[in-house]
Amino acid sequence: MKSHPAPFISYLSNLAMSERHTSIKRLHRFLILRLQLWRDGITENAIPGYQTPPPDGPKGYPVGWSISSLRKSLIGQCAKS
Repeated sequence: MKSHPAPFISYLSNLAMSERHTSIKRLHRFLILRLQLWRDGITENAIPGYQTPPPDGPKGYPVGWSISSLRKSLIGQCAKS
């Protein structure tokens, strides 16, 4: 699994704890939609930890952004807390 920037992990953790994002699947969809808006030039949707929108990998989203990878990142973040 590709390592994520620390600000991204913190952002991801905060999103996961908010009431809007009750499941990892919803969180994943939200991140992908936000990424697309950023790529479309809406810079308010920039993702913390990235200077530019990360490119898509072979599965159609950035490498390390699969539902299972995001889940593992969140579990790892909780274990460090």
